[in-house]
Amino acid sequence: MSYSYTDLALQPQTQAVQFSPSAEMHFTSLRVCHDRATALFVIGTPEAPEFYRAEDILDGLMHGAADMELPLPPALPTPAAFDDLDKREQLILVTAALGAHMESLVQLAGSKPALMLVMDKANALGFTVAKASDAQRLGDRVRADTTAAIRSRLLEERVSNNIEDATAKLANTVLNAPFMQIVPGGAAMLERLERMRPDTRSLATRMKWPFKDMEIGDVVRIPAVLAKRAQTAVHVYGARMGKRFATSNERGTGVLTVTRLRDKAPT
Repeated sequence: MSYSYTDLALQPQTQAVQFSPSAEMHFTSLRVCHDRATALFVIGTPEAPEFYRAEDILDGLMHGAADMELPLPPALPTPAAFDDLDKREQLILVTAALGAHMESLVQLAGSKPALMLVMDKANALGFTVAKASDAQRLGDRVRADTTAAIRSRLLEERVSNNIEDATAKLANTVLNAPFMQIVPGGAAMLERLERMRPDTRSLATRMKWPFKDMEIGDVVRIPAVLAKRAQTAVHVYGARMGKRFATSNERGTGVLTVTRLRDKAPT
């Protein structure tokens, strides 16, 4: 079955992720699971579970994916530790992950000691079912990562703008000077101008271009300081992946506009 963020909700106080497989059913708080170092949410039914990276689900809920009725990200492969359990043990674990009360789990397992045996076996294999409230700690991490990404982007934009402003000032002073006219200190200005040019090799290793996430009709603007490298990158990516893009430079600013085009029909 295909699920979307509209099947989920974020509990405001505890940040627990809640799930309801249909409009007729109440929401239950999903327990955070761990496949060794990876935090997971199990979504679906006990007979047909799907595994999702917990941080991806939290990030979508925090950024309005439910309001936009977006589909969930691609499900992860079934954890190997989960596959090592028998069908009855899998059924108990998924029922627990989907938020069932302890009484229901004991009844399903036959007794509390039997339930503990299943949980201990899963733990030994590397698959654990934790608390729904553990989502709060994961949510804090997602928020911190989002904040850091925003700050990094703003810093890059500020540095880019400063370089452009300083480059323009030096260019106006030296490069645009009238022919045959002496520019005092011009050699030092030219040397400084050269030092301020971005290291394209460094930019190539640090830049994460957005082109792979663009849908048909999407547009992204690239600052002028990165325009040439971005233009090369997008056309290389498009040729490699069979996707079409159009690029254009804004007159006066040098800003590069990249537009995702409809792919050519196969011949």
